[in-house]
Amino acid sequence: SLALTVPTYIISALVLGAVSRDDLSAVTEAVRQRRAARHVEVAVEVMNERSSHVAEPALALATTSSRGSAMIMAAAQRGGSGPVAALDESVRIPTGAGTIGQDSTSVVAAPVTRPLSLPASRRPARGLARWRLLPSATVKLLTNGLIAHVPSFTLRHAWYRHVLGWRVGRDTAILMGQRVQMAGWRTSGRKVRIGDDAVINHGCYLYITGGLEIGSHVSISTGAWLMTGTHDMRSPDFADAYLPIIIEDYAWIGARAMILGGVTIGRGAVVMAGAVVSRDVPPGVVVGGVPARPVTTRDLDDLSYSLAYRPLFE
Repeated sequence: SLALTVPTYIISALVLGAVSRDDLSAVTEAVRQRRAARHVEVAVEVMNERSSHVAEPALALATTSSRGSAMIMAAAQRGGSGPVAALDESVRIPTGAGTIGQDSTSVVAAPVTRPLSLPASRRPARGLARWRLLPSATVKLLTNGLIAHVPSFTLRHAWYRHVLGWRVGRDTAILMGQRVQMAGWRTSGRKVRIGDDAVINHGCYLYITGGLEIGSHVSISTGAWLMTGTHDMRSPDFADAYLPIIIEDYAWIGARAMILGGVTIGRGAVVMAGAVVSRDVPPGVVVGGVPARPVTTRDLDDLSYSLAYRPLFE
């Protein structure tokens, strides 16, 4: 009824000239504030019925304006319970600063000395900060969504070298379907070095932020994961942790094996399919299992073979 009555009153007043423009502005503002008060009261009722981990973020958002804070505190002081009542210690309304009256013309918002806010880690990124991430996000999207699926070694390698900044040796083959995870495309790319005649097969996951060094004549099979990034589980803020991975010449990484950050795979060593390697592998040693353990040795005195693998359209 309020939604129908007020517009009718305003139109009639304008036609008949019964009130001044200032009076109309005051009435319009009062109606708007009264609607806002009702919305806040409904929100308070809902939040009081929910657990605090849901209510607190919602209250923090609701108190971003002084009017919203005043209305919520007024509801709490009228006998609210649960999360809303707990606002009394964190948000104060100065005595006499303002009241919420019963009639539409006496709704006056009380200023708040310290409104609630979400923790910095839970706030959405500001517009400017998000725009600064746009170049890196765009390069990452193109790298994984487009370039990785182009059936041309020449084009893919040109992108990896000149856009991402990788150092890729002669006759090396990086096949289609790679997933590259990086923090910044230039800073991460400068930490990637791949030797001559190496092969990175289809569908590998290359987390390069910590640094990735792959020697010559290295064979990395389909679906292998090279994970230079992780999190510190003992950190109170779940801090990032990055460590380089080094794979020396003639090493062979089996299908779907995972190499964790800080690991060095020695010359001629073999990581069996599906193994998870968390410690260094000595030269010529074959490891397998989860976690990877030595299984046997690769008894080759002279490693001098060439992979020379570049299948057409792959």
